[in-house]
Amino acid sequence: MELEDLEEGEKILYNDKKTPLTVKEKTDNGIWVQGPNGGQYLLYEQDDVVLTSKNERKQYSSLVENLRKVGEWIRDGDRWHHSKTDAVIHITEAETGNYKVLGDNIALTIDQPGYGYLKKEPAVEDIEKFIGKHPEGTDSS
Repeated sequence: MELEDLEEGEKILYNDKKTPLTVKEKTDNGIWVQGPNGGQYLLYEQDDVVLTSKNERKQYSSLVENLRKVGEWIRDGDRWHHSKTDAVIHITEAETGNYKVLGDNIALTIDQPGYGYLKKEPAVEDIEKFIGKHPEGTDSS
């Protein structure tokens, strides 16, 4: 992937990062991205390779490998869908009144109670934990 393909607001991953970074600004020096805890990184090209540095300290740059857009999970009521894949996670209510979490086009590894959740809130919490570990909308984490 080329740096010029990135647009402001997109979510990306590279190297061993597990939580997506957000593209904040494109400048003449490169592209600024922000981590989930506020860290700022500059992605830039030099000699046909993409490098990254924290706070524009280029003497401590690292090689960027496997740069990719990841999309994001979008919630619509009791349904979450991934913007880049066909993955869908949703909550359904069983005849017993308990709630189950189901997934389409993604293998869910949520440890659900066998009888289902008594309340919807714990199911939502488990889904949010799961999607936090699967930002790319796939089975890999």
